[in-house]
Amino acid sequence: MKLHVHQSGATKDYSQGLGWMNFVRLHSFTYLAAMLTAHKFDTVMIIDDNAIDCFIHSKLLKLLRFSTKELVYNNCFSALKYLYDHQHEASELPNLILLDWSMPLMDGLEFLAEYHQLPQAVQSHCRIVVLSSFAELDHIVQFNEAALVWRVLEKPLRRQDLEELALSFHPIQQTC
Repeated sequence: MKLHVHQSGATKDYSQGLGWMNFVRLHSFTYLAAMLTAHKFDTVMIIDDNAIDCFIHSKLLKLLRFSTKELVYNNCFSALKYLYDHQHEASELPNLILLDWSMPLMDGLEFLAEYHQLPQAVQSHCRIVVLSSFAELDHIVQFNEAALVWRVLEKPLRRQDLEELALSFHPIQQTC
């Protein structure tokens, strides 16, 4: 039995020398890449005071083609200012906000309180995922049930976390 994979209009025979398991791995990766592309977020905002975490999360988003645009902020004030300044421009608002829970000056809880004061059009456009270390997760699980928080995940983000987010994402009705 010959197995064929069509890439860019060309047919290649993978039945010789590749092995069944490698063929399955190739198709699993291709399926996953197509699935993530199909559920790609337009814009993802990363809010984290740790530059290394910002770098890692941004690179992971780019590597997996998870979003077309990343907005990276090292504090909540700058992120809130961006959201406020672009509240009437739905195309400029993030679909997803990755929010670090523990930050100086303004932490995740304080950000959520300020975010709740933004117009409903902004809140209904964005999904918030709270990121935290394992030790802090017990303190924030209660916010997973809040309307403002879509998910709570452990830092650092992993490919599996992004795959799950992509699979469970359904766009929010745009009201801007």
